Amino acid sequence: MEVVDEAEDGPVEIRFEPEDSGFTVWSGEAVIAAVSGREDRGAFAINVGREGRCDREVAARILAGVEAIAAPGALVDMGNPVLRDEARRRGYTGALRAPLTIGPPPVVGARRDTTPAGSGGGAAPPIGGRPAAGGGAGAAAAAAIGALIGRAVSAEPWVENRRLFNLLRVGYGGAVRLTVADSDLTVTIPDSPDLMVESAARAVDTVLAVRDRFGADAGHLRTVSFDRETHTGGRPRWAGQANHTVFSIHLNDSLVLADGWVRLRRHRETTPSRRPPATARHPFTTIDGVAAHEAWHQIEFKFRGRLAEHSAFRRELGAVLGVETLEQAIQGGHRSAPEAFRRAHVRLIETVSAYAATNPLEAGAEMFEVWWCGAPNPTIDCFGRLLDRFFGIGPR
Repeated sequence: MEVVDEAEDGPVEIRFEPEDSGFTVWSGEAVIAAVSGREDRGAFAINVGREGRCDREVAARILAGVEAIAAPGALVDMGNPVLRDEARRRGYTGALRAPLTIGPPPVVGARRDTTPAGSGGGAAPPIGGRPAAGGGAGAAAAAAIGALIGRAVSAEPWVENRRLFNLLRVGYGGAVRLTVADSDLTVTIPDSPDLMVESAARAVDTVLAVRDRFGADAGHLRTVSFDRETHTGGRPRWAGQANHTVFSIHLNDSLVLADGWVRLRRHRETTPSRRPPATARHPFTTIDGVAAHEAWHQIEFKFRGRLAEHSAFRRELGAVLGVETLEQAIQGGHRSAPEAFRRAHVRLIETVSAYAATNPLEAGAEMFEVWWCGAPNPTIDCFGRLLDRFFGIGPR
C-alpha cells in the first residue's frame, strides 16, 4: 500500500496485487482506478471509475506504479484524458485512440516535464503565458496537435491587443487560434500549461473526419472554439453548442484542461444529471462524442432545408422505435401519451440516451454521437443506414 495523495476528501492509496501484475487505487472505501496487466507484464489496462479524483498528481502516481512493474516498452490502454496527457508528458508514444507505449525511464534528478506533448512525448516547448520569440506557445500547441492528427497545423502570431477580443469571444484572454492545413477549419484553444493536447487533437480530428465523410453537407462547419462557459467559477451547464448562424461549434474548455476536467467530473459524480447524455464507447472518449454531437447539429441545420427528405428521415427513425415519427417518441414522456408513444420513449432512452428524449434535434445528435463512436443496436443501426441513404456516405 502506498499513500499517494492527501485530498480534502481523504487520502488516496495504491494497493498492489500479490502477484505484482496490477493494483487498485482507493479513496476511503471507493475504488478510483483499477490497473490490470498480462502475466508477462507487457500490456496493462487502466480503468478509472472515479474521474473526479484522478487529477494530475494521482495520474502521475498511477503511471509510476505501472512503470515500476511493467516490462520495457509495455503497452498501456487507458481512456481517461488526464492519464493520457500525463503519459505523453512522461514520454509515452502512440496514436490517437490507441494504447500508448511506455517511453524510456526518466533521468534520475531531472526536472519533471509539465509541458503538453504530442505523439512523441514531452518534446514540445512550454505552453502558457506570453509566447517567446520564434513561435513560442502557440507554435508548440500547433505542432503537437498536428503530429497527433497527421496534418500540418499552424498558429496565428501572438497579438497583445487581442486579449480583450478573446475575453469577450471565448471567455478568457489567453487563446491560441489554429488553422489546419489544406482546409478552411480554424480552432481556438486555451493558451494554458494545463492543456491536454490529445483531447484538443481528438476534437479537431473528429470534426475533420466528419467533414471529410459528409463532404458538402458538413463543409460549412469551419470554426471550432473551446469556450469558458462560466466566468464566475460556477458549474458548467453545457459541454458543447452549435451555432447555425456562423456555422461554428463551441466546446467547453473543461474538456481540454486537466483541472477543469476533474472539477467537471467530480460535479457529475456528486450531482448526476436527470437526463444523462450518451457515453462514448472506448477507445472514443467524451471529447470525441461531444465534437461528433455538435458536428451533427451543423449537418442537420443544413439537412432541414431538404424538407421532404428530412421528414422522411424522422419518420424512419420513428418506425424503428415503433411509432410513426421521431417526434412521437419524444412525446411519449408525457403522462397522457398513448401507450405506443411511451414504449417508443423508453426504447429511445434505452438504445440512445436519456438526453436523446429531450427533443428531436438532440435525439438526432445523440444518435449520431453513438453511431460515430461505434456502439451498435437496432436504433443506431437504422440511423446508420439512413445516413447512407440520405447522405451517400457508405457503410460504417
